Amino acid sequence: MRKTLLFTAAGFSAAASSAFAQYVTAPTGPGGTWNLYELNAAGLTWNDANNAANARTYGTLPGHLLSVHSGTENHLIQNFAGNGDVWLGLSDNPALVAGGAETGSVASGSNLVPPTNGAWAWSSGEAFTYANWGGGEPNNAGVGESVGHIRGDEMWNDNGAGTLGESSPAMRSVIEYETQSASPVFGAAILSDAVDNNPNSIWAKPPTAGFGTTPRSATSASVT
Repeated sequence: MRKTLLFTAAGFSAAASSAFAQYVTAPTGPGGTWNLYELNAAGLTWNDANNAANARTYGTLPGHLLSVHSGTENHLIQNFAGNGDVWLGLSDNPALVAGGAETGSVASGSNLVPPTNGAWAWSSGEAFTYANWGGGEPNNAGVGESVGHIRGDEMWNDNGAGTLGESSPAMRSVIEYETQSASPVFGAAILSDAVDNNPNSIWAKPPTAGFGTTPRSATSASVT
C-alpha cells in the first residue's frame, strides 16, 4: 500500500510571483543528517532546470538538481514533487556533468550492474551508489537521451537534455541543498513516509537564517 506523506499544506504552494515552493527537509544526508529541498513547479527542460537549480542558494549553500541515494529518498521526493515526472541531476554526458561518460558501465534496474550504455554521474559530484531504472532503461532512444528523471511510477528513465542537439520535455524539478544538519532544518516542513499525528511534522514559517537550529513544534509556533 502506498503511504501518504505528511508536510505543511503550503508545501506545494508556490508564490504567485515565483515557481518556487516552500522548503522541506528529510533525513537523507550522510549518516541520517537532514538535507533541504525546494520544489520548482515550473515546467522546464533538463538544461534549464539544472541552470535554475545551480543559481539558487540557501544562505551560503549552493543548490543543485536533485540527487537520490536510496529508495526512501526516491519515494519521498517524487511524492513531494506531485507524483509526476521530475528531473534528476543525472547525466552520462561529460559536457553536462563531470564524471559522465557515454560508454562504460551503467546502472541498470535497481542495482549498479552492466550492460553498457554510459557511465552516469550526479551533477552534485556525489558518488553514484543507487539507481532505480525502469525496465529497458536507460536506452538512449531517438537522437539521444543523456539525462535522467523519475517517472510517475517512481522508476527512472533517460530523456533528452534540451541542449547539445537533444530535445527535452518540460518537467518539474527539485533543488537540493546539502545542509547535512544534525536536526531538522529550522522552519522547513518535515517529510514523513506516514501520517503520524506528530506536531513536529508540521511547520509554520519558511526558513530563517541559520540551519540546524533545534526546531519548534507547530503547536508553539505562530503563523505569519
